[in-house]
Amino acid sequence: MKEKKQNRSPSAFGRLMEYAGRYRTLTYLSLILSALSSVLALLPFVCLWRIIREVLDVQPDFSQATGIVRNGWMAVLFAVLAWLVYVAALVCSHGSAFRTAANMRKTLMRHIARLPIDFADEMGSGKVRRIVTEVTGSTETLLAHNLPDMAGAITMPICMLVMLFLYDWRYGVACLIPIALSFAVMMRMAGPAMQEDMRQYQNALERMSNEAVEYVRGVPVVKTFGQTVFSFHRFKASIDDYCGFCMHYTRMMRKSMVGYTVLINSAFVCILGVTLFLIRGGNYRADILLNFLLPSGATVELRDVTYRYAADAPAAVSHLSLKAERNEIVAIVGPSGSGKTTAAGLISRFFDPQEGQVLIGGVDVRQISKEVLMRHVAYVFQDSRLLKRSIADNLRIAKPDATKDEMLEVLKKAQCMDIVSRLPKGIDTELGTRGTYLSGGEQQRIAIARAMLKDADVVILDEASAFADPECEAQVQLAFQEMAKGRTVIMIAHRLSTIRNADRIYVLQDGRVEEQGKHDELLEKNGLYADMWAEYQKAVNWKVGEAV
Repeated sequence: MKEKKQNRSPSAFGRLMEYAGRYRTLTYLSLILSALSSVLALLPFVCLWRIIREVLDVQPDFSQATGIVRNGWMAVLFAVLAWLVYVAALVCSHGSAFRTAANMRKTLMRHIARLPIDFADEMGSGKVRRIVTEVTGSTETLLAHNLPDMAGAITMPICMLVMLFLYDWRYGVACLIPIALSFAVMMRMAGPAMQEDMRQYQNALERMSNEAVEYVRGVPVVKTFGQTVFSFHRFKASIDDYCGFCMHYTRMMRKSMVGYTVLINSAFVCILGVTLFLIRGGNYRADILLNFLLPSGATVELRDVTYRYAADAPAAVSHLSLKAERNEIVAIVGPSGSGKTTAAGLISRFFDPQEGQVLIGGVDVRQISKEVLMRHVAYVFQDSRLLKRSIADNLRIAKPDATKDEMLEVLKKAQCMDIVSRLPKGIDTELGTRGTYLSGGEQQRIAIARAMLKDADVVILDEASAFADPECEAQVQLAFQEMAKGRTVIMIAHRLSTIRNADRIYVLQDGRVEEQGKHDELLEKNGLYADMWAEYQKAVNWKVGEAV
């Protein structure tokens, strides 16, 4: 057994290192440094994750976030260090590669000098030239770039898998599945059959190289005797053989290569699937979303906002701060001129505040493009006029490619099926013709359905129930509750009966928040809201009395 081990021939890499001589140490060092650079390149993302986690943990009191600057500088340090280590790896690999290539050329030339004279004629001068120059040149590329990059390319995904397993083993398994499948496909391509194909490829390339040299040498003869290129049929045949082999091999590997590319790039899809599984039903941990994607949600916040319609005008809102969370119905009420509609306009960015910030999902609306903001915010006005077209056409304003089933679904949620059922052509009935007119409350319900179809994260209802008749008010309330599911709903209301079930009520006075809380809590405070409620009840009772 010992004798067999001693007689075993060295590997291809081992033979390369023999040519490297004492510079082989630089090759090994370059592999280590490249792997270390890949590890360091991941650390800035860890620092970024720590910054985001700290910000989310301490919000809204960001003064407690004491580690942001430290983690930020650590991220910069690791990024610079990763680059410097990679440069050092390339310096080492190039030093070894240049020496190895030079030694190989010297050894080859010494060997060729001792060979018989007819050696070049038998092998072909083109093949000799290719071995001496191109093969040693490709060896230089292998040692200087390919091997260090391969070390880094192997190290980084391994480290990422380890990090995923440490965080949640399910993410690690989700990433391993496409990687294992892709390597199975790769092994199918890189098996014994590929070795034979590569041998044929090298032979075809050598024949074409030899014939090319002979063709160049014979050009004077071709010109002298007026011959065409077809006189060198061997050269043309070698080109045809090489082309045929390449086309055949490409077609043969096409499906396998497509499968490998799809699988190796599908890790993110698997992670997405695991994340959706973990957060199903709304029962999710905040850290899961934090690690998968910056959790923005649909939180709306006005932070110390001041706005004047003109420079010399009094402030419509002054140092106004309020917040609406996802899945909440938040109502804004107050006397006329208290700043309710101004607050709604600021959220939709109809105008920008002179002071303070308006945030959606933790992002200042001034940093969000108009197109993106309009996709995430829907507005139902006090007097939502419908076009004199069909209900379907009015709904498609929010989503042009909406299907009939989608429209019927939102109409059902908006309590509009009684409207659709009495129209002669259902949702295809054109409004405003042949007596097909809708009441103010019915138009509001259609407008609410349109906002639902848009599927925006934030819905602002500016006095949306103002024109609802008593018969429609209960249905409008049910529509509001459906709309709030998975969204943030902000209601500007005068009719206080429509906001009794709101999750939070902000009472404005002179552009500021005077009170906040639920309906019953505000009544117990016996403040401005209680006075408004009492006046509202008197008005309602008076109207009922007059009717009697």
